[in-house]
Amino acid sequence: MYNFMKKILVFSFAILTILLAIQCSPKTSKSTAASNDNTKSNASSKPEAVEPPKPASIPSTQLPTENADAALAMKERLNEGEQLFSTSCKKCHKLYAPSSRTAQEWKPILVVMTGKAKLSDTETSKVADYIYSSCKK
Repeated sequence: MYNFMKKILVFSFAILTILLAIQCSPKTSKSTAASNDNTKSNASSKPEAVEPPKPASIPSTQLPTENADAALAMKERLNEGEQLFSTSCKKCHKLYAPSSRTAQEWKPILVVMTGKAKLSDTETSKVADYIYSSCKK
């Protein structure tokens, strides 16, 4: 169970890291890159004026469809985890904010409490993803 939750956590962080890297990477157009290649290959000829970079075809606030789908799926998964957390845990005791503990402190609690709540492995991983995405660092 611990290894499964660890894999889910690592996978979640990997996706978030990739999405962050994609959004933070500099945008260059293909024509600018081609102009730079031509300038380098024509080193002996007279340098030409370099045209300013053209804006990328995709605005920086918009991700390619593939990444947007992954981000949407992760957001839905975290929302489902939050819903399961609040409905399942609230039945027996008050809710504790995920940010009230570190991931290391949450691990044994999740193992015990998801068993008591009789959550399936899928439900447990969704709750764990939600908790770990919001826990104290």
